[in-house]
Amino acid sequence: MLSFIISSYGGFGAYGIGVNFINNKELSDYISSKGYSQLKSYNLSQTGYGYFIFKNFIIGGIGFNGFSSTYQNSNKFIKTKFSGGGFSFGYIIFSTNYFLIYPTILLGGYGYTMKLYEKTTDSLSGVIDEPKREVELSTGNFMFGPSINLTYFVYGGLNVSINFGYNWTLSSEFSSESVQITNNKMFSFNNFYINIALGIGGFTK
Repeated sequence: MLSFIISSYGGFGAYGIGVNFINNKELSDYISSKGYSQLKSYNLSQTGYGYFIFKNFIIGGIGFNGFSSTYQNSNKFIKTKFSGGGFSFGYIIFSTNYFLIYPTILLGGYGYTMKLYEKTTDSLSGVIDEPKREVELSTGNFMFGPSINLTYFVYGGLNVSINFGYNWTLSSEFSSESVQITNNKMFSFNNFYINIALGIGGFTK
């Protein structure tokens, strides 16, 4: 008999909207010392995940993608974007017929891109003659993070979840396709996040 409660077998997937609070102060201070705007320490993001449940063990994957942010200081602009994801696993520590609490661990990676440019006025021939108007810097590395997740089944398989977590990221250098960077610097992007997700799934006892 199919039942939408915690059980030995089942699974669900969800899509959510939330915010990541990124520890980017070192990068923000470095950027602003070069005449650019300070970076925000938070980033709105969207998250998608799916889990398979077997005897209270939860196994699946999660990915998130931060909405791009644009900063301006006079004619200097920065566009940033942050994303990540990976393999996630955990265990259901509390359940009722409609409510689950389950901590999980994420093992994966992250990516951070930063586009820097100055707005100028020039002719088409001038732009073609000197096309170096912007540079995109990117970095990424391993990411590890625990989270605590609460899921409530509202009606049938429809469920709402609140997810809290913290991601530790290994430091890495920026690179660029257009510039060979020397005298590089290492940065990390540890972040705390919270999101609310809407999902669907079912379980059998």
